[in-house]
Amino acid sequence: MKTITAGVKSSKLNRAKQNRSVKGVRGFVKVDHPCDKLLAARVTDETKKFLTAYAAKYNITVSELVMAAVEWYTGFDGSNAEELLNKKPH
Repeated sequence: MKTITAGVKSSKLNRAKQNRSVKGVRGFVKVDHPCDKLLAARVTDETKKFLTAYAAKYNITVSELVMAAVEWYTGFDGSNAEELLNKKPH
């Protein structure tokens, strides 16, 4: 079974992070496919504290943690959305 940190390291979001803008001599370098969409969710204070602490413990962002969880739970890998949406529920 894959651990959450292994999932985060192999996640599509983490791969995109490796190509994210980096402060350089002449400013920020542009990326080919920036992740510019915002997804918000209402959570309890305890949930927010847990997500923040867990992400800090493994030196990842909360976005990376949530994306890894979505990938693990749904099987979404960035290219199989149609297949997953057309699949019959259990």
